Amino acid sequence: MAKTRKVTSDPSLKSENLRGTFLHRDGVYLKFWNRLIREHQKLPGIPMRCHPSDEEYDYSERLTEIKRLAKLANAEIDRQIYGVRINRYQFSNTIQLYRPIAMERYAGHLAQQACRRRLDKIDATFGKRNPNLIETHELDTWIEPLPYNAHKMMRYELKEVFQFAMSKGHREAVRLNPAANLIGMKRPQVIRKRLSKEHFDQIAAVAPPYLYTAMWLMLHTTLRPNDIVQIKFEDLKDQFLRTKVRKTSKFLELELNEKAAQIIHNARLSGIDSPYVVHRIPGRVVNQALDKFHWTQLTRDYLSREFTRITRALKLFDDLQPNERPTIYEIRSLSGRLYRKEGWTKDEIKDLYAHTENETTEIYLDERAHAVYTRVKAGLNL
Repeated sequence: MAKTRKVTSDPSLKSENLRGTFLHRDGVYLKFWNRLIREHQKLPGIPMRCHPSDEEYDYSERLTEIKRLAKLANAEIDRQIYGVRINRYQFSNTIQLYRPIAMERYAGHLAQQACRRRLDKIDATFGKRNPNLIETHELDTWIEPLPYNAHKMMRYELKEVFQFAMSKGHREAVRLNPAANLIGMKRPQVIRKRLSKEHFDQIAAVAPPYLYTAMWLMLHTTLRPNDIVQIKFEDLKDQFLRTKVRKTSKFLELELNEKAAQIIHNARLSGIDSPYVVHRIPGRVVNQALDKFHWTQLTRDYLSREFTRITRALKLFDDLQPNERPTIYEIRSLSGRLYRKEGWTKDEIKDLYAHTENETTEIYLDERAHAVYTRVKAGLNL
């Protein structure tokens, strides 16, 4: 039997993927060299010095083709050593086992939905592939068109699902983690402008009652629009508003002052029999949205569209590009900045936001000013 030796002409040929081609492993793959030679003959320009008995190896010019041949050898060796099951192993098997573990990692309903969509996309693209034949450059090309947040979360999910396969008993089927070498995208500069208190007052002055109620509740509570539309009158008891943050599934008990409690009290006087604080009578009743539990309830998207319609009617942001104009979600940032001006600490605002990281709170409190000038004195007594 020929002795074991590696190729040393090119350092890149020492990777784990090439060991089946250039390393003897239990003497199993020697019979496959004839098959590799036949593959070589199909590729013009490749030297025929590819047998272990040859003394010279020079594959630097056709490294891509050599890697492909190495995969063929590895697949054949796996079939001989581990059995046909490993050779036919599909990535979809790992994804299905990983799903329940991924769901436990996210507490919020919306976060679980986003995770489920990411895994569905991974399964649809790579599910029928052998995970050992998935390369880093394939994953990078696949996630490259995604925006920053989606790119970051998809890269994280890919790393986790491969790591799960390697650490939870699938080592024979998944030997490498191609997602471990993926490089994160640089965070893009946010160009959307912040909403000022003056613009907030102008919009609220002409807003319909349901939008007026939603805007002021967001300003007092810092809750997201999708949390505001879920608040019921029964959630307010003795100046305390109890609610659940849908994104994080965190339960909050907000102690409201008189002005904030008066907003909810005024909503009761609308004359509409609705259990929800933010409500309206729709112009027509059609197929009800999945996230609505009462025909008078509003959705987050409807509030956002109505907010945008009023800003356009008032021509408040006509001097800005569409992607620079503030949306209703900017009320959440405005609320935190107003609390900060009233003397609240960042830790108190963090609890009000229901954030888990200080960095997230800092993002909301950022004024997004293009330049912050520091006034200093200058001038020499010459």
